[in-house]
This record gives sequence, C-alpha cells and structure tokens, in this order.
Amino acid sequence: MTEAEWETCTDPALMLDFVRDQASDRKLRLFAVAVTRIYIGERSLAEYRPHILQAERIADGLSSTDLGSIYWIDGGAAQEAAYRAITEPALRGARPSGPRKCRLLRDLFGNPFRPVAAVSSWLTSHVVSLAEEIYEQAAFDKLPSLADALRNAGCANEAVLAHCRLMHRREPVEHVRGCWVVDLARGEA
Repeated sequence: MTEAEWETCTDPALMLDFVRDQASDRKLRLFAVAVTRIYIGERSLAEYRPHILQAERIADGLSSTDLGSIYWIDGGAAQEAAYRAITEPALRGARPSGPRKCRLLRDLFGNPFRPVAAVSSWLTSHVVSLAEEIYEQAAFDKLPSLADALRNAGCANEAVLAHCRLMHRREPVEHVRGCWVVDLARGEA
C-alpha cells in the first residue's frame, strides 16, 4: 500500500492488513469497539453501554471479564476482533460503511507513512491532563483545545494540529478512543 492509497482507501481489510504487524492489541480492540459503538447506534447504546465500556477497559488492559453478547470484542485475540468488526454479518451493512471504518482506522493509526513521535517539550502537564480528560470522557469536542495547548507547548507539526482541529483534506474526521493524537499526548502506544 502506498501513502496515497492509505489516505483514500475504502476497504478496511486492506488497511488492517497493512498495519497488522505494527498494530498493538489495544488499538485493534479499540477499533472493534468503535465499529460496534457505531453499529448499535444511539438507540441501543444505553442497552449495550456497559458492554462497550467493559470492552474499552479490556482494550486498555484494565479488565479481563468476558463480554457475553458482544463476544467478538472480548479478551480474545485482538486481530480476530478487528477483522470480525469488518466481516461479521451483522456489521457489514450500511452502518457503518467500509469508508467509515477506514476513517476510524485513520483516526487510530494516523498516517503510518509519516509517523509522529512526541517531543518531550510538547508533553506539558496541561497537554497530558487535557489528553487524559479527552480520552477518559470521550470528549473529542475538546480536541481543538488540545491543538492550542500543543501549539503553545511548541508543537508545529501540521498533521497533529490539523487532526485535533477536526480537519482532513479529503473527508470528515471522526474520533474514537485510541485516536493517535490523543494517544501521542498521553504517551500511549
């Protein structure tokens, strides 16, 4: 896969194949959780919310409890969970579409052709606490504030700042737990 293909890909299986060897189990599980969250939608979110939160805890290594009805994002193989999020019959329909799943992968992995390493001077106490707050509360509406905090700490990386400002050249940006910039600011892989 080339960088241009990564940026425009609409087949999540191709993208997962590309990042498979560098993807952490955490990121793969968070992808599966994000797809599930979108699939069940707001109507059913209340019913499945405990399962979704438990799945996110499992991804973060904070729990190993089985999830029952959302069996395919439990503590099992992370790669299997991620691929099931693409291929599971109930999840292949229009909600969420292949292109939307690709946007989620881009949010989680950024641009693997242009990896960004955090510069220690960027990681001020304000940046880190704001990133933790965004992550814990899924408060992605605060990402523009994170961009400002990073910029004030000396970050001039346009990919980082643009991602926080919810901008992308080709498509809307949708953020989920595991967003590469939030993880970068939290010191998480």
